[in-house]
Amino acid sequence: MTALAMATGGRFASPSVDSNKLKQAWVAVSTTIEVPEEPSEDWKKARRKEQCRINQANYRKRKRQYEQRVAGEIKALEQEISQLESHRTKECGGVDPIQAIGDFYYAVGVEGEQQQSFNLQNAHLADGSSPALQYLMDLQREEFDSIESLKLHWIWYREQFRTFQLTISSCERLEAGEQVIIKLTGQLQLDVYYDAQKGEASSGYGAISCPFIQQFEFESGKRTFTRITSEQVVMHVFLCTTITRPVIQGKITDALV
Repeated sequence: MTALAMATGGRFASPSVDSNKLKQAWVAVSTTIEVPEEPSEDWKKARRKEQCRINQANYRKRKRQYEQRVAGEIKALEQEISQLESHRTKECGGVDPIQAIGDFYYAVGVEGEQQQSFNLQNAHLADGSSPALQYLMDLQREEFDSIESLKLHWIWYREQFRTFQLTISSCERLEAGEQVIIKLTGQLQLDVYYDAQKGEASSGYGAISCPFIQQFEFESGKRTFTRITSEQVVMHVFLCTTITRPVIQGKITDALV
């Protein structure tokens, strides 16, 4: 080996030397892949700060979603409350049905009460037509959807006759469960023009009396009418000069309660 080393000029190292270097290199590599030491305090602080930031972001996201859901529920409740208020106003904002009936007869002019005056120049139906009476037979049976419509028609009728006088003879209140029926009967006196008949001296105006029945239907506790009907017996009208004793408006409302 010595001769070989001398011959090659010492370019090849001894096997023992190479083995030692290999061991040293392996130790160096093994040292670099060992588990790192305990994290430093700065690293721990940075890690806690990052985790806190993530937690806060998640909390704000959940809070925003919760607030949006609650806001939607509040809006829905507000709409429901508004609808209920509107319904209550519609149901309770009107006039008491009994009072409305009394007001109608007072406006039209029950005998014993002073008639109210109305300006009918702009008073028309929803379709623009006039509610004025065209034929006397039209009074035979009428049906109205509200007390206001009944009042408008009958005030027009009143203005068409020189005499248009109601006399109430009876008032009834019937109850069937929640349904309330108010029934009034009496006489309607009209002053109409008639043609000369055989044996009559001349034509002219004369008073006729028509028995009538008016019926008002509504639900107990409600302020709107479900049905209003008016019937007059005009097929057997006759001339008359006498009128039965009237029931004035105050007694009408008292009798119906």
